[in-house]
Amino acid sequence: MEMTKKNETRRYDFSLMRAVSCLAVVILHTFHTANAMHLVPENQTSFALAVKAVMVFAVPCFVMVTGALLLSPERSFTLKKLFGRYISRTVIVLIVFTVFFALSDYFFSGTGSAAASLASVPGKLWTDGSWSHMWYLYTLIGLYLLMPAFRKVAAYSDGSEMRYLLLIGTVFLTVLPVIDIITGMKTGFRIAVTSVYPLFLFAGYASDRGILKIRKSAAAVLLLVSTAAIAMIAVWQTADVSGILKELLSGYDTPLVLFQSLSVFVLLAGIKPGKVSRLVCSADSCSFGIYLIHLFWLRLILVRLGKAGMTDFSIPAIFLISAAA
Repeated sequence: MEMTKKNETRRYDFSLMRAVSCLAVVILHTFHTANAMHLVPENQTSFALAVKAVMVFAVPCFVMVTGALLLSPERSFTLKKLFGRYISRTVIVLIVFTVFFALSDYFFSGTGSAAASLASVPGKLWTDGSWSHMWYLYTLIGLYLLMPAFRKVAAYSDGSEMRYLLLIGTVFLTVLPVIDIITGMKTGFRIAVTSVYPLFLFAGYASDRGILKIRKSAAAVLLLVSTAAIAMIAVWQTADVSGILKELLSGYDTPLVLFQSLSVFVLLAGIKPGKVSRLVCSADSCSFGIYLIHLFWLRLILVRLGKAGMTDFSIPAIFLISAAA
């Protein structure tokens, strides 16, 4: 989810990826919030959990598009642009929306005071204590800060070295965490990277440059298999007393999420503008704003409906709420 200037040349396939990912984020949060507020009928809870889980590709796809764009050697990227544009804009957005959501908490709760809500802003800014989706801005700033080093790695690595980097990242950042969860024993083997997001960053770059080649037919199969597996784990977690399956779905650091996200990226790559291209580009232009504000409208709708006594939504109704949000 990268902020771009309107006069920059946009690639339609990247616009499509961001538009699809933005829609997935809204659907994910709608089902998650409706389920958390106990607005989903009991006999539809498993399906709601599955829908939420299979939308997990959204954020990794955003990061992969960012990697394909910002790691490209053809793209100008100076420290002045890094701090004067990318980081400064993100920090400003972070501050503004932390204030906005603090006041929104006062609005929704009806308790306390606006002054007390504003007084909580510095602490929330420092600790990422604002609304749940704001974590992405902190992650984005971290990726931006390391971008000069990442660009050097991308520029001076040949194909085999880049594939080696992706393999090591996949093993240590997605496979070993899953083994840790299943066995209950945290491995002592690790690499000096604390986040899976650089892996998505380089995966997007490598796929876009043809360094990592996956046929669309293979990507389609991989997407079906990984999505089905994620959905089944989401359904089975309700009967898993150990909590292992729920923990597997709690983040992006699993091979299933990596394979699903990469498959979506590969399948949408290279798609040319069509009849809905104007709609797609409009959605792309608004994607960052939609990501920031959609949870406010979603909570507003669900809280109002909940107070009105509508506490038994059908799945189609939840999808309509997603569209409204």
